Amino acid sequence: MASILLQNATLLVPRGPGDDHIVPLKNHSLLIEGNKITRIAAQIESPSDATEVIDCTAKLITPGFIDTHHHLWQTQMKGRHADHSLLEYMAPGNMVSRSYKPEDVFWGQLGGCLEALEAGTTTIVDHAHISYTPEHNTAALSGTISSGIRSIYCYTPTGRVKTWKPFEFEDTLIPDWVLEQLTELCQRGPFSDGRVTMGFGFDFYFLPKEVLVGIFGKVRELGIKTITSHYVANLLENCTSISSLGIDCHSNNSASIVTQMRIAIQVERSRRNNKIIDTGKFPGRNQVYVQDAFQLATIRGARAIHMEDQIGSLEEGKIADLLIWDTLSPSMICAVEEDPIGAIIDHSSPSDIETVIVDGQFRKRDGRLGSIKLDLGLAPELKKDKVEVEWRDVAMELLKSRERIIADEIEIGADDRQSAFEN
Repeated sequence: MASILLQNATLLVPRGPGDDHIVPLKNHSLLIEGNKITRIAAQIESPSDATEVIDCTAKLITPGFIDTHHHLWQTQMKGRHADHSLLEYMAPGNMVSRSYKPEDVFWGQLGGCLEALEAGTTTIVDHAHISYTPEHNTAALSGTISSGIRSIYCYTPTGRVKTWKPFEFEDTLIPDWVLEQLTELCQRGPFSDGRVTMGFGFDFYFLPKEVLVGIFGKVRELGIKTITSHYVANLLENCTSISSLGIDCHSNNSASIVTQMRIAIQVERSRRNNKIIDTGKFPGRNQVYVQDAFQLATIRGARAIHMEDQIGSLEEGKIADLLIWDTLSPSMICAVEEDPIGAIIDHSSPSDIETVIVDGQFRKRDGRLGSIKLDLGLAPELKKDKVEVEWRDVAMELLKSRERIIADEIEIGADDRQSAFEN
């Protein structure tokens, strides 16, 4: 069994059993054996000569981040939506899936996963609304599996555009093959020793009740535990707290969960402080803290997907999904000494994350993404000349894929975005 010993670091760990509050442990070590954290202590002896020992002096070790809502296939559309509203996004963003071939999905999915990994996300709930054909789904899953990230792939029936001019959807929203393929994938999974599992995404609640009952009955029968949706009845009335964070569309914004923590805490502080200001008073103290935001991105995200016993915190017995930060970088220097969580949320960038470990495996090291072994077992028709690629190879494929997608948009009239928006 492979083992890694991380020595002399500052670790961010729970204050006690069952306590979400995080505290720093200075000058501590952490042992990974296989894919598990097996020991955390001030001093740990190397268990064998084969153990890889890494000096983590002046390093900060944290849990990996958990992203509970993301559409990973959309990489080729990055930069397209800088000034778009949600409605303006729908045609050139969501519905551009009509122009994606399975190979485009593979590279888009792989690129989205790698962008997330590079920024410290180790687990993603993927609302995969790219189900144009069975091959689109196997291509997306293959990209996820190849990336090395932990993911719940939420297989999502998708509204498929039939024509752009006039704008029409296909008559059948959920073809027979959708539940047939979902069944097959659930029977074949989980994938990569459990790193990639199946979930379900659904947004078609306008369908007849008997159809919905049949669909969700099948989902339960398949043992699916995670279901995602953009629409939840009475959410605002019944929601007592926000339990997690998600990127949503990295085509529109950064894939860094730190960025989302930063935005979330400032927006919520502003909302609460404005209520006080409206009474003619001045806020004395903030009511939302960096500790709250950090928990949303770690243990509370894990709890939202019922994996809090496996991931979300640095504890013995949990899976080794973790990040190693450089505390001597220009942005992190001094801040970590004062408040490690504040340093991450208020000062850090993805470049401060030196190492990303998922399932006990290095996915980013010395500040660079590692080599990617392509796993095309689910999509052999996508066979490549190389079985192992670097990020630059992926980047070149994404640029070529983007050109193919744009050419298809022009051919079918999807480039007329104003017309699509009006329709």
